[in-house]
Amino acid sequence: MTGQNFGPRGAASGVVLVNGASSVRVASTDASVTAWADNSVTLTLAPTASSGTLTIESPAGRSTPIALEVDEYQSFAIPASTPSLGSSPLAVGIDATGRVWATQEFSWSFEMLATADQATGNFALVESPQTRPPDPGPFATMLPGLTKMRWQFSELAESLVIDPGGRVWFTQGGALLYPPNDLLPGDVVPNHSRVVMYDPAAAAADRFRVYNVPGDNNQVSGIAWDAGRGRIWFAQGGTRAGAKIWSFDPAVFPWSPADNTFDFSTSLDALVNTPNGYRRYDLPRAGAIPAQLLVDGAGFVWYTYYWANVVGRLDPATGAVMELPLPAPINVTDSNRSFNKAAGGGWILRLAPDGAIVFNEQFDNQVNRIDPLAVANPAACLALDASGRNPCIRDLVVGGGDLRRQMIHSIAFDRQGRLWFSESLDIDFRDLLDAPVSLGFVAPDWSYSVRLPPLVGAAGDKAPSATGVAVDATTGDIWFAEYFRHRLGRLHRR
Repeated sequence: MTGQNFGPRGAASGVVLVNGASSVRVASTDASVTAWADNSVTLTLAPTASSGTLTIESPAGRSTPIALEVDEYQSFAIPASTPSLGSSPLAVGIDATGRVWATQEFSWSFEMLATADQATGNFALVESPQTRPPDPGPFATMLPGLTKMRWQFSELAESLVIDPGGRVWFTQGGALLYPPNDLLPGDVVPNHSRVVMYDPAAAAADRFRVYNVPGDNNQVSGIAWDAGRGRIWFAQGGTRAGAKIWSFDPAVFPWSPADNTFDFSTSLDALVNTPNGYRRYDLPRAGAIPAQLLVDGAGFVWYTYYWANVVGRLDPATGAVMELPLPAPINVTDSNRSFNKAAGGGWILRLAPDGAIVFNEQFDNQVNRIDPLAVANPAACLALDASGRNPCIRDLVVGGGDLRRQMIHSIAFDRQGRLWFSESLDIDFRDLLDAPVSLGFVAPDWSYSVRLPPLVGAAGDKAPSATGVAVDATTGDIWFAEYFRHRLGRLHRR
């Protein structure tokens, strides 16, 4: 704690901790006060400490109380799919009942969602009636030595959303960046995508619905629910198939139980741009990998690009697109994940309480905020100014991160309007057990950011790496996926 006029150590100086009607005074001479100076105090809290306020007491008087927040960390292992390729949790969502849902990459089948019993921490894998796609499988892989093989594992499980009815929606997209440039045309295999819905309130036989995406190499990632239209939106990021955004209305879509067999043997093109089928929109940057989506209050669909230095807005009524340029990326390291130096790695979009839109750039370890007035009318935001900045977008680089080894993976707002972020580790450093990745938050007014102590302090036999993050609107708990450790973490306020 920093300040001024704390004075010297002595019987009249100390730290006062208040929680409700309970008050504890720790003398400046106590062993738990490891440093005391006129302008700073270092205190080790007792394991039983709880949230409240903290005050410095000295012969000159008492300081103004400051908030003290104490969060307990817990972890919950997710059972592996059987058989498993080492499935890792990625996207996280929380429904209105407090159940926690998570997708897993490299999963065998529909064993993609897990629900946490918050009382016990137990998980139950949710499986479809058919436990895997039929041989030889609808997906391809970019794993070395296996790019000519069809299989049932989906390498993409990038996004999850829960609609107002409690249905859980997620994407499965095959392998990103498939096929590799050195693969001969005759060796290229199908690499399909699908959108999956799971309704926990439905009868057991009706809980799953699969919506197969027409075409090949769609490499679907982001997904969003459109409350105003009752539609699902998803982003297609295939560098060969082109940058596109799709939507459909599940209430009228011509779905049948046969679709759950994942059959891509016949063309599905007849479902494209039909009244009850899919509506498809082309985006202007063919190989830029549209990543994640957000539908704002006016019904416009916002999207990030992973490989282009812009953020865009689609008008579903007209198909018109407006793209807001971003400042030049700051990450010029040799990291494997930043080999596209022309982009900051735009990813998750969130709607702020005041109507602003915020998003993170993974490669640059930063978050960005589009002013509410610009969200409503972005026409003045279509060019950078003389200093290379977008006048409508405020960016904040989170301090303490290592651009070469880690990145801000995901973001979510809490009940106080703070923007939480998770830090993940580059895949090349997956064996780095002491990696200093963490979580943190940005203040509601964006005046500062806080980075929590590194997750390396939590026990685990794999490298720490936080991916998806979500906030329980009822309890305020922060849930996040621990990718390499195959579990979910939780911060619970005490």
